Amino acid sequence: MLPALLFKLRPHGDGSAGDPVYGQQIQPESVLGLGGEGHPSVEFETRTVMLADGTKVELHRPVPALDSLAYGPLAPETAISLRIASAINGMGLLERIPEAEIMARANGDQDGISGRPNEVVDPATGKTALGRFGWKASMPSLEAQDAKALDLDIGLSNPIYHDAYGDCTKREPQCLAMPNGASPQFENLEVPSSLTRLIDRFVAEAVLPGLAVDSKNVAHGREVFKEAGCESCHRASFYLPAVGALPARQIAPYTDLLLHDMGDGLMDHVKDGDASGREWRTAPLWGIGTSIAGRADAGLLHDGRARTVLEAILWHDGEAAPSRKNVEQLSAGDRQALIDFIGSL
Repeated sequence: MLPALLFKLRPHGDGSAGDPVYGQQIQPESVLGLGGEGHPSVEFETRTVMLADGTKVELHRPVPALDSLAYGPLAPETAISLRIASAINGMGLLERIPEAEIMARANGDQDGISGRPNEVVDPATGKTALGRFGWKASMPSLEAQDAKALDLDIGLSNPIYHDAYGDCTKREPQCLAMPNGASPQFENLEVPSSLTRLIDRFVAEAVLPGLAVDSKNVAHGREVFKEAGCESCHRASFYLPAVGALPARQIAPYTDLLLHDMGDGLMDHVKDGDASGREWRTAPLWGIGTSIAGRADAGLLHDGRARTVLEAILWHDGEAAPSRKNVEQLSAGDRQALIDFIGSL
């Protein structure tokens, strides 16, 4: 689990830049001649949930730890938020959803559900825009999301983020003294626009295939999904109007792309744009079946804590508490049908 887990750094309750020494996330790996920033590890806190039919489910939450920090301790106000990478399948289609369609379900209050948009500053334009991508909907476009990954995860300059030293800070002089790959023939960048366009197109067209699952049980599970209230946030479908050569179509991402208060259990104590520590974007469910097929540990939710679909559901709280309680009351057969339906997406 750990190699895929990022240790993001933010001041408690603040959406500004990360730790004054280590930047926005811990970089345990480095290029030749430069040591990593530290050794991350996780331990797990566990608790057991009893379902209505007597089934016991053990939940575990990862607790981050950092050892051998190269430049001393984190600042006292710095919080660590564990993150796994979001799935990229269907991102091009999510970008095509009309903003009005997303906003039509924002800021309402139906049965305690009140999703709201994350209004963020678009790093490409400097203007306020609707966030769509990332665990807290902190990026407004596929272009911005890809550029941020190049900058922060790999340390490569690109048309949006021009710094060739990525997450290096002024307190890390050895990092800033290393050579970089910015080239005059490539816009004085390491990843010029000709390459970022290819990356953006690849991500936009990445679609995972569906799975073949017992259609009768899946159909029943779809009804259980609706009756439990899951569609209040995991919106089943959107209509995409035609754009240029792209035809109109109906898509089923099972997300509303809005922020929801998910309670204390999933809280990470930091802001991201307008999103508070308790708020998370509704994760799209399409493609989940392929991503977890054959895996003993599915690595679901923002920090990969949920080993199964059922565990992921049982971590839902806040606005999602009523739906979670409905699932806790299901019979074993209905519960399995629900899990099979989600696994078919």
